[in-house]
Amino acid sequence: MCPSFRAAAEAGTITPHCVDALSIVGGFLAAANGVPFQPVAAWKGSDVTRHNPLIARINCPFTGTELFATKAIRPKLALLHAQEGDAYGNVRHLSTMTYADQMIARAADKVIVSVDRIVPTDEIVSRPRETTIPCIYVDAIVEVRYGAHPCGSFPLYNIDEGHIEHYATLAEAARKGGRVAGQPLHEYLDRHVHRPRDQQSYIESVGGAVRMRELEEEAASL
Repeated sequence: MCPSFRAAAEAGTITPHCVDALSIVGGFLAAANGVPFQPVAAWKGSDVTRHNPLIARINCPFTGTELFATKAIRPKLALLHAQEGDAYGNVRHLSTMTYADQMIARAADKVIVSVDRIVPTDEIVSRPRETTIPCIYVDAIVEVRYGAHPCGSFPLYNIDEGHIEHYATLAEAARKGGRVAGQPLHEYLDRHVHRPRDQQSYIESVGGAVRMRELEEEAASL
């Protein structure tokens, strides 16, 4: 349950809110369409409406039917990852996340996309229907091989479940045990977050080329 987030909520250093996925999707959709809110009917009968700060009750101007509205969410900056893109920022997803990433790109003020590989523009132009985010929504694009790790970038490589479980174990121990139990977590952060100077250094810290090939083989077998 995201141990570090949970620890901050339990300590009162942050204030959590009951915000469901539909609120976020509706908020991004409103911003993408340039309107201040998105009407939603699906929350009827749900207690989510009592605790969600993004939701307000409204009435349909045409029928008078009671609906709910979720306010627009316009990020100042969106960081997205996809499998391919060209030097102009035309992005191509080879699997899922197509709808959500395009919606976020349209909603945000600035968009930076990392991709596992930059491909020639001629290749993008030759198959235009495969472009999932056109360059008009992208401010910068950068090639970062294995840039989604420890998450996956299917079909190129799989989620590194072992690495995520290792982090979760350290974070949960820190949540329960205080400074002494938290030392391994600080060592983890130093090794994998603070110390690496570039992507290659990070990859070496999580198992190097051998581990990346394993994740590629796992994705190929799915």
